[in-house]
Amino acid sequence: MAAAGLAALIGIAAVHQRLTRSLDGERRGPWLIPAALLIALAGALLFVAWTRQI
Repeated sequence: MAAAGLAALIGIAAVHQRLTRSLDGERRGPWLIPAALLIALAGALLFVAWTRQI
């Protein structure tokens, strides 16, 4: 379970690094924006699920 969480954090860090590189003018892959949106959606769903448990 801890390995899955670590892998998720490494993936988020890789997406973040590629997004910030694109701000410097480097080309980005076509998968980058959908991946970032998917991460944001997963975070929002996790937040909603968490708040409903409170």
